[in-house]
Amino acid sequence: MTHPVTATTENRYEVVMTRHLDAAPSLVWRAFTEPQHMAAWWGPSTFTARAEMDMRPGSAYRIDMIGPDGSVSPMRGKYIEVLPPHRLVFDFDISEHGPAFNRMLRESYVASGGEAGDPLGTSNIIIVTFEAEDGGTRLTFRQSLASAAERDAYVRMGTVEGFTESLIKLDRLLMEMA
Repeated sequence: MTHPVTATTENRYEVVMTRHLDAAPSLVWRAFTEPQHMAAWWGPSTFTARAEMDMRPGSAYRIDMIGPDGSVSPMRGKYIEVLPPHRLVFDFDISEHGPAFNRMLRESYVASGGEAGDPLGTSNIIIVTFEAEDGGTRLTFRQSLASAAERDAYVRMGTVEGFTESLIKLDRLLMEMA
């Protein structure tokens, strides 16, 4: 069963997305922390991905989203906290996404009240929690950004819709993994 994503922007610097998944926290944890599984579900529906992950605090990861046109949108960072199977915290740098994405982010940022010369895409912190709930998992994905304007720019650009598409792919993967 597909459950809706609930998204909030109540905190001035965060986008918080929650969703119930019909799988145990330990299985959802594996989908988030094993590279072959992360690559199978990360990114919007028309994208594929490849992932390199070293799941130790202070260690690096890299996820390349590959668009239908073959363009690569890299994300990289370091793990800050790794507490299986409950909590995962990492920084999130998308500064290498490419000129088209960066131009769109900049335009959306300025439209959201930000200054044209501000740095973007390098100050994200992601906190993911996996809580047992009703025979499954309540997944909470909290993205902290540098400003309200940056938060609003990501929302305008479809971060909630893109994550929703990723979670639909995650549902399919979890059924295969079970």
